[in-house]
Amino acid sequence: LVNVNESDLQKAYAPIPDYNTFCCIQNATGQPSVSLPLHWNEAGMPVGLMFSARNGEESVLFRLAAQLEQAKPWNNRRAQAHIEAAAVSRG
Repeated sequence: LVNVNESDLQKAYAPIPDYNTFCCIQNATGQPSVSLPLHWNEAGMPVGLMFSARNGEESVLFRLAAQLEQAKPWNNRRAQAHIEAAAVSRG
């Protein structure tokens, strides 16, 4: 974890990527972020793009997400793995 008593910030924050690889900056700083499924690969899996905003500006992300979903709807899309798992659980 972060050593709050360490005066060298590089040393203090060095452990963060070990337990939080993909969004360590946002989690360390408390920045609001959102991951949106804007692409689907050949296997039918969503590929998310992550957007971040300044602290306290979650509304920017909500507006961005609404605009992107309107331009490229994903509400009715389901990953192939989700569909197969649902079929198996129904028997």
